[in-house]
Amino acid sequence: MLREIAASLPSLPEGSHELRTAHYNLHNVRLALARPDFRPR
Repeated sequence: MLREIAASLPSLPEGSHELRTAHYNLHNVRLALARPDFRPR
């Protein structure tokens, strides 16, 4: 999911709602991966 969101960033219009949402989702995925109970094993 992280790679998919990051790959879509360049195709989104600058300043768009979609870009802001993608950045927000990317942030949330990174937070989830930083949690010990959600890290891949």
